Amino acid sequence: MVSTQRISFLLCIFLAIVPVINIDVPKALAVYPGVIGVVFYALYKYALKIDVSLSKNAAILCGTIFGLSAISLIWATHFDTSFHQVKTFSLLLPPLLLLVSLAESLRRDHITPYLHYYAFAVTIGAAVMILEIVWGGLIFNLTHGRPMDVVPNTFEYNRGAILLVICSSGAMAILREKLNHIAAPLIIAIPLAIALFMCESQSAQLMFLVGFATIFLFPYKYKAAWILMKISIVSLMFLIPFIVMLAFQHITSGVQDIRILYDANVGPRLEIWDYVSRYVMENSLTGYGVNVTRAITDFDCHYLFNGTNLVLHPHNFMLQIWIEFGLLGILLAMGFVYHLLTLIQTRFTIAQQKILLPTFMTSFLAASTAFGMWQGMWVACLFYAAAMAMLASKYIDKPKDI
Repeated sequence: MVSTQRISFLLCIFLAIVPVINIDVPKALAVYPGVIGVVFYALYKYALKIDVSLSKNAAILCGTIFGLSAISLIWATHFDTSFHQVKTFSLLLPPLLLLVSLAESLRRDHITPYLHYYAFAVTIGAAVMILEIVWGGLIFNLTHGRPMDVVPNTFEYNRGAILLVICSSGAMAILREKLNHIAAPLIIAIPLAIALFMCESQSAQLMFLVGFATIFLFPYKYKAAWILMKISIVSLMFLIPFIVMLAFQHITSGVQDIRILYDANVGPRLEIWDYVSRYVMENSLTGYGVNVTRAITDFDCHYLFNGTNLVLHPHNFMLQIWIEFGLLGILLAMGFVYHLLTLIQTRFTIAQQKILLPTFMTSFLAASTAFGMWQGMWVACLFYAAAMAMLASKYIDKPKDI
């Protein structure tokens, strides 16, 4: 017999699986969260007859991404590459829209008895990463059909580490609410910190620090702080091509001699950002079409840190928007980010903001340094993280401030 209790239990179980399978099979994220969205949206709406409506903000975002990408085909310099991405969006975005819409529509009482499974799953995910590194990738080899005596490079767990960090603020808030103890978040923070120390993802390590700084140091009560943050972020999005070109000219000498910068691939990243930015300047009004970077072969690389001028994506979502959609695209992105931060500021309590803002900041940092904006697993990761941050905010309701 179908009941709200059973469906909600299953939903929370399936959502909790994501941080665990993400460690060894991160590419599953491109499909799995969307499947959850489709199946459980249908179950709540049609089997349980519960009113779950489409999220207006998420629908506008998905429509803008798809619409702008489709329009960019008009000026796309590599039509086939851009058209393939548009087709991918048509399959990728609708299920993720349903996932976020479901998270936005569910009442608190639907998820309160079960959402703590997700918090414990983040801890389990961190523990799995530690054990995988210690055991030489036992599960990784099994799931990838590799010989058991081959030890995977620790960078194989970087994508999993990044998702765990993005999810950590919501998971820690849930755990503190569930256990009603100020030290409860350490159940997540300690194994996560150990896992990050053992892996090679400097992006995840920096995200971890930024996330904690956002939780504990950002002055949430002061309107001026929010205004300054929003202006700084949207200004960075607009000025990023000019900033990185200037940085590449002045700080490249000796950058690889500093161990922490060498480990973080700062030199190669700066060189990629520099030649992408200079390419942007040649057609900054409209850009060159969605996902075009992977098809461009005439980037003017200086070959100081990279042996090729070919790159699948700029490793920076701001530059990716600039090169694909030009000024129009970056202005739309700036507007979306400003609107999102304003929603977090004005519609949520401080306790809820301490979930939502760190989730945004860690996602922003990862998108600025690690992933291609339109990688299927990364798009799904962002929508999943947004859905879980919404559910975590409902779970804590109006708790005492951290």
